[in-house]
Amino acid sequence: MTGAEPAMGQGPPLALGVAGAAASLALGWLLVRVTLAVLWRTGPLRTNYRGDVVPVGTGWAVALPAGCAPLLWAWWAGAEAAHLARIQLLVVAGFALLGAVDDIWGSRAVTGLRGHLRALLAGRPTTGAAKAVGGLVVAAAAAWLSGFRGAAWAVALLIVALSANGVNLLDLRPGRALKAAGCAFFLLLPALPASAWPHWLPAACAGAALLPHDVRGRAMLGDTGSNTIGALLGLWTAWWLPAWGQLLWLGVLVALHLYAERRSLSDLIARVPLLTYLDRLGQPDGSPPPPAERSR
Repeated sequence: MTGAEPAMGQGPPLALGVAGAAASLALGWLLVRVTLAVLWRTGPLRTNYRGDVVPVGTGWAVALPAGCAPLLWAWWAGAEAAHLARIQLLVVAGFALLGAVDDIWGSRAVTGLRGHLRALLAGRPTTGAAKAVGGLVVAAAAAWLSGFRGAAWAVALLIVALSANGVNLLDLRPGRALKAAGCAFFLLLPALPASAWPHWLPAACAGAALLPHDVRGRAMLGDTGSNTIGALLGLWTAWWLPAWGQLLWLGVLVALHLYAERRSLSDLIARVPLLTYLDRLGQPDGSPPPPAERSR
């Protein structure tokens, strides 16, 4: 592989694609149900902005099919698909586990990358700092295994790591992270080759199944979900976008992080009517607009 645009041969037959879509939808619905049931019994639970106690970490319902389902396709499709599936599993497992640590033991007393760095330099390591460092390591390994070298490796590393944290920055209101990730994915979708659907379809279907619970405030993605979904978007961007597209996406991510370090993304969304409408779309009628909150 050159690391520029992985080739996976011809796309699968249409019948296989339809069967894969149906199976992914069913799997996504089932995993959401099972994940919610397990988390309600075992935790972690957290109080949301409305004062309701809800399970956090429901992103496992997306992470499990996103990491495991491509391996089944790879068993049938050959060595190239298997190599990509293993890289995707590495990214999903790494970011989901790092996010789960933050969901279970993390504190919201320190927020933002700068805040976690300051705490680390002051001798007060946080789960957020561990997640950031661990995410860089996972992203670096994934970029290297994908065949990127030199400057292309650095760009791919940053895209994966910053995409993961970028979606996490938005995960402050019900449904916001999933909606934003869905919009980003639809922009990316035309660039994906036909043979790439086994890599994205299970995650997309599971995310769609989880969205109604998330947007109505009945569950939280948690860092388990937001970091994993963002990292997947970054990985697919690095794999299948041309160099100019990767640099454009990296510029957007850098701008998002710089803004979030200085100002509130929630305040920005509240000032733009279209963003406010999209942010509250699907939420229960009469839900009060939540107060401003600094990004994590």
